[in-house]
Amino acid sequence: EGDLRRELDMNIPSRVKSQWPENLAVTVGGMEAGEHDGFFDTMLLGCQPQRTCLSYLDGMYRKCLLSAFDSNKKVLYARLDGRIVGRAFLRLTKCRRTSAGGGSLTFVDLDAGGTGQQEREQTLFLERPYISGLGPEAKTQAAQALVELAKRKAEELGILLVLSQDYADYSPQGFTQTRLHIFISKSKGGAQYLDSLDGEAAVSKEGSYQANRFLIQ
Repeated sequence: EGDLRRELDMNIPSRVKSQWPENLAVTVGGMEAGEHDGFFDTMLLGCQPQRTCLSYLDGMYRKCLLSAFDSNKKVLYARLDGRIVGRAFLRLTKCRRTSAGGGSLTFVDLDAGGTGQQEREQTLFLERPYISGLGPEAKTQAAQALVELAKRKAEELGILLVLSQDYADYSPQGFTQTRLHIFISKSKGGAQYLDSLDGEAAVSKEGSYQANRFLIQ
């Protein structure tokens, strides 16, 4: 209780607290995508669908795997005929952007109906996808399934959806590129590995914002 508030350094609205733990699933064509936060699903994220630096066996950054158990993180898996063919991190976080004049940072608010700063800064961030064992068409379908699941989740939470720039290769509909500062949440697991923010993030970076180009809905 209270982990999300501590990790994100903010009060979490009741709607987000109640909806975030629910694991959703969608189907796009023959591709299934679902949220996962169980022990084995999390431990295997560096091995499925391909070996990465987060592999618990021999990954260069396997020490960062523990941070995947934080309350604000989930793993999305894409499956084809029951076989894992794609995965991506989904993070509940917050973001802000530099004003046009280059002045102080302001919270992102693309929804004119927003009612307060606390709601406006809420962000659902989909990290880069890892997809393996598919042809070009099926690879695009797997990425689209991951994005569709993230879109549905963001709609249920009522917050802004941000995608890694890597999804631009799959031409997602309804997104535009912009430069944002993404919040690096606090972790119980020490160092984190942020695929879309230059890799390993030491404890000293927790609680700060890091900039990059992203896709926003």
